[in-house]
Amino acid sequence: MKITEETTLAEVLALSGEAMKVLARHGFHTLSCPSEIYEPLISIAQSRGIPIDHLIADLQAIDR
Repeated sequence: MKITEETTLAEVLALSGEAMKVLARHGFHTLSCPSEIYEPLISIAQSRGIPIDHLIADLQAIDR
């Protein structure tokens, strides 16, 4: 699966157990809003001040 800015958090979490570890390293320590699971990565990253390019690169690395 190609991960993009529009990939939802639910799609990322379905990839593997490593996805949550990558998200935590980037500041996704808690999912404070249950609806975030259906939001695109770009929306969540922007609201938390997380650089999206680095996040996507790290997530793509676990999907190989």
